[in-house]
Amino acid sequence: MPTVSYKCPDSGKNKKRKFAYNAVGKAQADSFSRMNNGKLKMNPGPNEEGSTKTTVRKKSKINYDTQPKNKKTQPKTDVAQAVGGALQKLIGIVGKN
Repeated sequence: MPTVSYKCPDSGKNKKRKFAYNAVGKAQADSFSRMNNGKLKMNPGPNEEGSTKTTVRKKSKINYDTQPKNKKTQPKTDVAQAVGGALQKLIGIVGKN
């Protein structure tokens, strides 16, 4: 983390201020040290400095297939529809009597 050591203008004490270890934090630390006549030290903590190795993610393939994968499940719905139609007819016959 970039650390700025400076002398407080009000109290006269030596103080330290830490900034985030990224591009914005480094720029803020630099400008803060210039404004307050402080010393800037770029000291990254463990695992804060990014590695130069980049990884590429594999793209997932989109399946545009609208048909179900298991064709065995299709007849079950046909049977259920047929049974439902037969029940409606039966109820209709009983209701007329």
